[in-house]
Amino acid sequence: MKVDVYDSQGKKTEKSTDLADAVWKSDIKLDLVAQAILIYQHNQRKGTAHSKTRADVSGGGKKPWKQKGTGRARHGSIRSPIWVGGGVTFGPRSYKLVKKMPRKMVLAALRSVLSEKAQSKKVRVVEGFSMGSTQKTKEMVSFVKNIGAEMTKSLLVLSREDKNVDSVAKSARNLQNIRVCYAGDVIVPDVANVSELIVSSQSVKEIESRLTK
Repeated sequence: MKVDVYDSQGKKTEKSTDLADAVWKSDIKLDLVAQAILIYQHNQRKGTAHSKTRADVSGGGKKPWKQKGTGRARHGSIRSPIWVGGGVTFGPRSYKLVKKMPRKMVLAALRSVLSEKAQSKKVRVVEGFSMGSTQKTKEMVSFVKNIGAEMTKSLLVLSREDKNVDSVAKSARNLQNIRVCYAGDVIVPDVANVSELIVSSQSVKEIESRLTK
């Protein structure tokens, strides 16, 4: 699959590059993508909500009054759930349950979302970035406008081998519609939740190497 290449200023060049069909033109499996996203969201839960049962609440060791003869209802502890200050019945308990997805399924889901973006012509390949060591946001704003992604939510995929990659990443971190990640860290929700995919030439190679092993 051939896609256009953009220069360091974000302007389209006359060049084009080939994307591996095994990664960017594979079968789109929406059910697999949905499963990957749901598992990811589940694993983001902290599971820290925790209520105390009657066994956890302090006090209540003595029987409030005798069992019979008072005319009142029988009680064994002032920390019963029906008392103010008592324990909680069926309240949330802290837990951390991690769900896992087989690696082959994860990679297949990632190929699916990348293929959907490529086939929708939402992938922009950049041969380099003009930002040097300045880390200025206005330079990234100019780049994003030139490439035509200023009004859409986009994912900027960089390679750690790119020149001045730290400066490029820092210049984009204050932009509301731009998310930055590295080629080795791309996951399904990152790609599925954006409209445009802006990738450097080196990161394309890393993604294809990662997904064709």
